[in-house]
Amino acid sequence: MKYINFALATAAGVAFASAASAQTFAIGSTKAGAVSQITATISKAVSEHAPGVQMRKQTMGGTQQYIPVVNAGELGFGISNISQYYMAQTGTGLSKGKNYKNLRLMTTMMKFIVSPVVPLKSGITKVSQLKGTRMPTGFKGAPLFVHIFGGSLATADLTVKDIESVPMVGLVQHWRAFMAGKIDWAIAAAGSGFVKQMNAKI
Repeated sequence: MKYINFALATAAGVAFASAASAQTFAIGSTKAGAVSQITATISKAVSEHAPGVQMRKQTMGGTQQYIPVVNAGELGFGISNISQYYMAQTGTGLSKGKNYKNLRLMTTMMKFIVSPVVPLKSGITKVSQLKGTRMPTGFKGAPLFVHIFGGSLATADLTVKDIESVPMVGLVQHWRAFMAGKIDWAIAAAGSGFVKQMNAKI
């Protein structure tokens, strides 16, 4: 699966580089994972190379938590995947019944290659073999992953009824549970820091 990440801003805050006086902006970030790495890199680059502008990473529980804050103009910027941005703009899915029409896309950042990962020794080579395995569920702190896990299963005509549910709250918890052998598979983005940790541990 490919998820394209975008930089978000409010309609009034897009042209920050044209400000005449020195300003400090915050960019919303997840606590860990690839988005955290991206926002740290962006903040450093902007602070070092944009005249009169400083950018600071502001960590929140997840993209869905800082979308309304960016929309309200209380946070200058954020990183979002196209799925959550679409939901925010249309008031559907994770943003059902909400109005986040003040969000604007500033730029396309990169594509994430997101996929289920399993230990090599598991012998699992296709999604249909995940039937009966221990899968993390819940994800109150990262609700998009409910859709990602469900979508992964659906590619093999499976549902959460076909797996053993192991309740989790957030991404980091499920990655650590995977490394500890408490669940049989996880979802991760190629190249992220936790993927490197998983590879070294498992």
